[in-house]
Amino acid sequence: MSIFGNWKIVLEEKCRKWNLLGNDLDYRKNNYKKVIVTFLYLFCKVFRNFL
Repeated sequence: MSIFGNWKIVLEEKCRKWNLLGNDLDYRKNNYKKVIVTFLYLFCKVFRNFL
């Protein structure tokens, strides 16, 4: 269970990173990257609700 807990913490850190990247101006200029980052962030939010 501790391994799963650690994995969840890592996932949440990645989510924060993806959210910051999604709000970054350089990523807004590169639309496809923003879409990918936004998708990962939303996937993360949805996935956390099931944990």
